[in-house]
Amino acid sequence: MANMKLARSLSRGRPVPSRCWRIVHGFLAVTMLLAAAGCGSATTSTSASTATPAFVDELIAQIKAEPVRNPPAKILRYQYDGREVYFVPSHCCDMTSELFTANGDRICAPDGGITGRGDGRCPDFHETRSDEELIWADDRAIDAK
Repeated sequence: MANMKLARSLSRGRPVPSRCWRIVHGFLAVTMLLAAAGCGSATTSTSASTATPAFVDELIAQIKAEPVRNPPAKILRYQYDGREVYFVPSHCCDMTSELFTANGDRICAPDGGITGRGDGRCPDFHETRSDEELIWADDRAIDAK
């Protein structure tokens, strides 16, 4: 009886056939299950390829201990040369950018430096990288002096 009252209020007073009501119940149940499945920790990763390596957290802590860079620092993940890599763009003048393996080993400096071409050990990085993903961006304000 209560279901019929609710059904009538949802259908603006018209009776709702029981088949329609079962469809609505099914839809609501599926929606709630999907919503519950989507709830979880934002830091938990379900895939090894999307987990952030520990060295990235250390790198972020190191950057945060420095004055804010201009432009602000960021860390991006790419696929390059058949593997997952982490890219830290140059933050000033003739400084080089840095490219790391997923283990934190430095691969090369893809750009920057006096020539703007980095250290020459991965000259095709910008042309062949793929699957860009922003991992972290420094959101601290730059001091205006």
